[in-house]
Amino acid sequence: MIPFWVSAFLDLAAPDLERGTAFWSAVTGYDVSARRGATDEFATLVPPDGDDFLLVQRRDEGPTRIHLDLHVSEPRAATERAVALGSRSSTCPRPSTSASGRSRHELTGWELLDTAFAELHHLARPAAQPLRFLLQRTDDPPGTPARIHLDLATDDRPAETARHEALGARVLATHDRWTVLADPSGSSYCLTDRDPATGLLP
Repeated sequence: MIPFWVSAFLDLAAPDLERGTAFWSAVTGYDVSARRGATDEFATLVPPDGDDFLLVQRRDEGPTRIHLDLHVSEPRAATERAVALGSRSSTCPRPSTSASGRSRHELTGWELLDTAFAELHHLARPAAQPLRFLLQRTDDPPGTPARIHLDLATDDRPAETARHEALGARVLATHDRWTVLADPSGSSYCLTDRDPATGLLP
């Protein structure tokens, strides 16, 4: 079942919540919505136009992490399909380092494409979807929990890196086409030379 929308949740450990929310609001330029939920655990980062796709959630147990939501018209059928394809999550499917890219492709219905790097594949993002999926093979041992991080495309990586550092990020590594940073909570993310509009390399 093809998702009609995708969104990313920044699941922030309670001590990281305020600082992490403020950081990602400043990085994206998105306003923070009013808190909601039984214990005010949820908020949305609201873009100046278009629909929201980035949310924050307080985690009262466990470390800060990121998860994806695939929005579908029939959640029960989509959940059964995700489980049949190897997902261990019944509500928030995410890439598995031990699963083939084909499983993710089958789950979303998006076309699986090769990249210039053997360890990377990406899914062709349908028009109007806010997030693009890049699948990376890692050398982690089998059974290691899958990891997700955000890549932000920019047309001026040095300037954007400096801006992020001024907001509290730390540079972890610099490569030819991307820079790896850590946000104030320690979660890693990347700034890439990809086109901000298309997500593709120039």
